[in-house]
Amino acid sequence: TMASGLLAYWATGYCIGRVDIWGLDSLLAWAPICVLFTAFAVAGVANAYNIIDGFNGLTSAAMVVAVGAMSAIAFEVGDTELVYFSLIYIAAILGFMAWNYPLGRLFLGDGGAYAMGFLIAWLAVMLPARHPEVSPWASLMACGYPVMETIYTMLWRWLTQQSSGAPDALHLHSLVKKVVIRPRYQRVSAVLRNAMVTVTLMPFVAIIAATGVLFYRDTVLLMSAFGLYFVVYILAHRALFHSKFAHDATRASK
Repeated sequence: TMASGLLAYWATGYCIGRVDIWGLDSLLAWAPICVLFTAFAVAGVANAYNIIDGFNGLTSAAMVVAVGAMSAIAFEVGDTELVYFSLIYIAAILGFMAWNYPLGRLFLGDGGAYAMGFLIAWLAVMLPARHPEVSPWASLMACGYPVMETIYTMLWRWLTQQSSGAPDALHLHSLVKKVVIRPRYQRVSAVLRNAMVTVTLMPFVAIIAATGVLFYRDTVLLMSAFGLYFVVYILAHRALFHSKFAHDATRASK
């Protein structure tokens, strides 16, 4: 994924030349740092979408939200080329979703999640690069939920000294399934319980992206909003995490 980011820079000339953070922008003004940071960020976003790919429709719906948000911003700044690309991409994702959601007749797999995540990451790079009035944090907000999931997972594994490559059944979406969906809908088929995770999480995914659209010029507000939503994510994760283990302990005692 990092190599793909380098190749995309070579083909288009776009890179993340600013993040509107004092000091860091001075470093990004140096071309090698700008290119390497772009490759790292693109790889991070592509991996983020792969991380949330565990339930029918979740990744693809989050992708539709992200691309739709960036399409709306592109429309606001008059970039019809990016709008057309975004709409075509949304149509392609919806075509996949018709087979994936809710019954899971077709899956993204790692190849699909990485490839589609890369395209979203590069759209997120291009939008502020082509339009200086667009805050780079607006692109980050469009991809907010999977990015938060990835950051939190990295921090959690570092603090608990777990392997970064080990499988993880304690992501927020996994806990929603185990703590919220499964106990309340035991009579519903397993495949439909799987699909209900997407419905449960999409309001949060959409609110983060919508904030980026509404305030795409205001970096300070977007930084603050990202921090606030990340705190909400952490609190939700910890509440579900402790609820799951309290439930497991109660079952074991019985």
